[in-house]
Amino acid sequence: MVPNPTNDHPDMFVGIILPRGIEPRLEDEFVYSLQQFSELKSSTVVEEMSPEQRQRTSERIAQFLISTGEYLAKGTQDVAKKTGEFMSERGEQYRANMV
Repeated sequence: MVPNPTNDHPDMFVGIILPRGIEPRLEDEFVYSLQQFSELKSSTVVEEMSPEQRQRTSERIAQFLISTGEYLAKGTQDVAKKTGEFMSERGEQYRANMV
């Protein structure tokens, strides 16, 4: 857990979840970097969970990330479409006034 970098919310933290199968050396280097530039805290919650609870929690986090990514992609697509329509309309108006 890494503290939120804003002064407005001093009690907020950012959680970092590393993928399974990460090389131990890479994980150690990542944790070392975090320790150098932030206040790093670890949680023992995962160690207290049963394998079934860990699996269920992993699946819920994965589903949340997938659905949030899909939502953001849809929003980005909608904005891009509206921007294209706006630019097309403005371009036509601009060209019509050039003559």
